[in-house]
Amino acid sequence: MRTFSSGWWRVVELGRISRDLFLFKCMLLEEYRLQRSYVGSFGSYFFPLVIFILSFFLVVIFPFESTQSSSVIDTVHLLMSIYGLAVGGVALMGEQVMTRRLGQVNLLLQLPQVQNISFRRTMAIFYLKEIFFYQLYSMVPFGLGLIAGGVVAGLPLTGTLLVSLTVTMVFGLGMSLSFAISALLTRSRTLGMLAVVLIALSVVILVWTDLVDPVKLVHPLYFHKTADLVWILASFIEMVILSIFAIVVMKERVTSPVKRYRSSLGTISRLLPGNDRKKALLAKEWLELWRSGTLGPVIAGFLAPLLAIYGLVYLLNRGLDADIRFNVVFFGTLIGYFGVMTYSWLNNVEQNESLDVMPVTVSEVIATKLRTYFLLTCLVSTIYIVAVGLIQGEPILIPAGVLVGLSTNFYVAYVTARLTGIRTNTMLLDAVTLMKFTLLVTPPLLVLVVLSFYLEDGTLWSLSAVIIVSAILVLAGLLFRMGIGPRWDGGRFGF
Repeated sequence: MRTFSSGWWRVVELGRISRDLFLFKCMLLEEYRLQRSYVGSFGSYFFPLVIFILSFFLVVIFPFESTQSSSVIDTVHLLMSIYGLAVGGVALMGEQVMTRRLGQVNLLLQLPQVQNISFRRTMAIFYLKEIFFYQLYSMVPFGLGLIAGGVVAGLPLTGTLLVSLTVTMVFGLGMSLSFAISALLTRSRTLGMLAVVLIALSVVILVWTDLVDPVKLVHPLYFHKTADLVWILASFIEMVILSIFAIVVMKERVTSPVKRYRSSLGTISRLLPGNDRKKALLAKEWLELWRSGTLGPVIAGFLAPLLAIYGLVYLLNRGLDADIRFNVVFFGTLIGYFGVMTYSWLNNVEQNESLDVMPVTVSEVIATKLRTYFLLTCLVSTIYIVAVGLIQGEPILIPAGVLVGLSTNFYVAYVTARLTGIRTNTMLLDAVTLMKFTLLVTPPLLVLVVLSFYLEDGTLWSLSAVIIVSAILVLAGLLFRMGIGPRWDGGRFGF
């Protein structure tokens, strides 16, 4: 009887493993098909190709001084940890998939609603799929680019292989930390935010007081300094513990929130500028942001990358002894670039198919979303520039920084709207659209970055050049604004 019972449970466990592997395979195919349906067969391979080219030229142009110590290695590891943090919020994504309508897309994450499988188990498989997919889709091309660039630059093969390995581990560590935090947020928003604040304060205190070498906070990177395998082992153990913690604390029963609101569209519209038509659309946009709980994530998604870049530069200057001097005008040039994701967020709040039967044009909706975008980002970016200028002791450069920040924000927003309309999150994955966006946005931002370094000399020509380029960006933005109507009014809201 004991043998029969033991064999029976073994069959059950094997069945579960077989089911999990089958679901893992199906989720991979689902991700692949989604990519192809959005950007086509060429576009789905374009992103890994771009990553390979960027990492290749990174090593060729800035070869590592040594495999143990290099500011290039430090920067790459820190950027990849930020990348891992950015893509690791899969628990929050899973909660949104389970509780919100996604139009024509129904992911396999919704299986727990109709099949005999727990949400935790489904999310665990989905998380493993995300790790595998992002490693294959981005980290493998990045590592191959490092290795190929190292061969061209004459670097030792073992050194570039080791950097590729540790960069991959840094990405995984960031992703597992983000997964754990997002899982805690699904359980309790208060506990999740408290965890974020405590982690951030701990890092700031440790770095600011010089109690701990900042490099030690990124264990795979510290391995380059010490060649001690303990740090690699510690990173792997931390990834496993954080992943298990995330799965255990994740809320098992996910239900759609139900709330009641008073009718306030008319009240809000009367407080907004513009004619009745514009005020009604803008009020609708604000109500959707507020009632969907998206207002906070939208603002955080705009501010977090700016703070992360400033923190990265700070760590490089203080903890890594890198001779990098970026003034407040440099940080102003980043505002427009990072605002693209905020505009994309605004396009994800609602499904627009129903507007096809309403007396409203696509360009009117785009204009409304842009007005909402500017109301959200202009104040936040100005406060950010003023704060950075005061912290760095550059009050004289704050007006130039604010000018650059607002002009780049204005220009990039209208370029994005002209190229992608209300489908930013999918059209920017298209190879042709992405190339157009890169060619239109990168050159002027690079010009402003170069000019920002000359402002340190206090020469009048550099300040004049910054003002002239900013004015040109505003004029160019107005031209792109004029092209939004002819480009999009002939189309539909739905696919």
